Amino acid sequence: MKRREMLKLATFAAALLTITAILSGNHAFAQDKKWKIGFSQVTTIEPWRAQFNKDIIAEAAKHPEVELIITDGEDKTEKQVADVENLIRQEVDALLVSPKESAGLTGVVQQAIDAKIPVFVLDRNVDTKDYT
Repeated sequence: MKRREMLKLATFAAALLTITAILSGNHAFAQDKKWKIGFSQVTTIEPWRAQFNKDIIAEAAKHPEVELIITDGEDKTEKQVADVENLIRQEVDALLVSPKESAGLTGVVQQAIDAKIPVFVLDRNVDTKDYT
């Protein structure tokens, strides 16, 4: 398996594990609350990202206590920043971010962290070490 394919697979596995961990670790609260998980996807044009979204949607569907919100950054940093700001305003309980670029998403990821939203950065880093 090529290195790039391995990285894609690892990223996908990390996202699924993240969602599962969030859901599994909170069963005591799951009965009383609908968990809102936001996922800021950089683009949905690439086939593996489209499949990634389908698989995350399928996993979330197994958990009626979860509302999954996926945004499409359309491969534009400005759009993705606006998407994450919108997810913060929606007061998501956790945020998954697959950034278009590190520097461009750092500020908005920090805003989510400052809002006490657990942030899981996938695929690329951002220029802060504060994310989960």
